[in-house]
Amino acid sequence: ELISLDNGFAPEIALKNADALVAAKVDLAIEHQFNDRVASLISAKFQAAKIPLIAMGTSHPGATYFGGNNYGAGLIGGHALGRWAQQHWSGHVDELVLVELSLAGAFLRSRLTGVEMGVREILPGLKKVTRLACSGQFGGTMDLVRRYLKTTRARRILLGAVNDPCALGALRAFEEARWDDSYAVMGQG
Repeated sequence: ELISLDNGFAPEIALKNADALVAAKVDLAIEHQFNDRVASLISAKFQAAKIPLIAMGTSHPGATYFGGNNYGAGLIGGHALGRWAQQHWSGHVDELVLVELSLAGAFLRSRLTGVEMGVREILPGLKKVTRLACSGQFGGTMDLVRRYLKTTRARRILLGAVNDPCALGALRAFEEARWDDSYAVMGQG
């Protein structure tokens, strides 16, 4: 029997879902939520009930982490963005924008640190890096990038996003603003 619950990106719901799984006396819990603030609380619930926990997306204390090397994945993405800028703009980039998940902790933020380091390895002259905190979802990221594009003076932007919904939201904002060939977007998820 499989029990599936949706956290909906809400830490309060993630905590209630953990309680529901503990009450159901599951044999194993697999948690996929990104809120660093509640990860230890969720882990504590399963540890107290002696239920093994597998954490996806972000690490949870005492849980087995199932996921990729976030920094390494970011580094690969950053290299790709840097090479793209070399091929299409002769390496002339005004700004690197990093769209990060505001509720995630250092573990997931390391993905965007990797993106920045990867771009800097290819384009060591990169001067401006801007971090935008988002909800991790398409619509919120689209609105965030729309607002940002109205204020920036940059004409050539590389954008690294923490996940694919954020990358797609950013891409849509660039398209709506008619930036044409003045941007490149990379997402991981």
